[in-house]
Amino acid sequence: MEIIASEETRQFMLNIANSWPSLYTANLKKDRENVARELSTGKQSDGTPLSAEDLQGEKDELQRDEEYIAEAVTVHRTYPTMTYGDEMTLYHGGREFRFLKMVGDARGETVLYLPKEKILVTGDLVSGPVPYYTPPLSQHADSLRKLAALDAEVIIPGHGPAEHDKAYLSLELKLLDTIVQQVRQAVQQGLTRIDDVPTAVNVENLRSQFTHDDKYLDAKFRRYVKGMAENAYREARDGKNF
Repeated sequence: MEIIASEETRQFMLNIANSWPSLYTANLKKDRENVARELSTGKQSDGTPLSAEDLQGEKDELQRDEEYIAEAVTVHRTYPTMTYGDEMTLYHGGREFRFLKMVGDARGETVLYLPKEKILVTGDLVSGPVPYYTPPLSQHADSLRKLAALDAEVIIPGHGPAEHDKAYLSLELKLLDTIVQQVRQAVQQGLTRIDDVPTAVNVENLRSQFTHDDKYLDAKFRRYVKGMAENAYREARDGKNF
């Protein structure tokens, strides 16, 4: 059995694999401290009151994280055995498999496309209910445009249910494009502090289409949008925070 990835992804895995156990442990410590503080005060860090249901949800999520990390820090890692550069096509079992390297929530992500079956497996280029991101936002958006151009009737995202049209892909692209455009406009008008970026971005008109007004997802959406805006600002300012 072969494990297929782009060469860029394989190198990335080798570079960061040994750092994950310590990162997981450090993040879990912070999560435990945050939950303990919320349970003692009954409030979020910004002072927003938490209901009993909210607090139980925080405890449940922490327990899931603890269970996941307990396994993750001891897992044996197996790396890709077959790599490719920008794209690769395999013919197997009467099917054509196209492997495409794109930029999503990481560089060098693999997208799998079966042209005859019109199936597209996107990895975290498409993810829900709130999109992931990491590299420059405009590059992620450009990748989504390439996906939208493919003739696909079934889209399997990195997170979330299978899609039978391109509506969610288009929504995610609209979110990224809107943030990039608003940040660029703000920078061109003289914005020079990354701390001021969130006030220059307003995508509330899109929020409910991602969250359906779920309280937890609303908070996650606004947190991610803040991070996306800061990401777009660094891109517009050549990596600088000022």
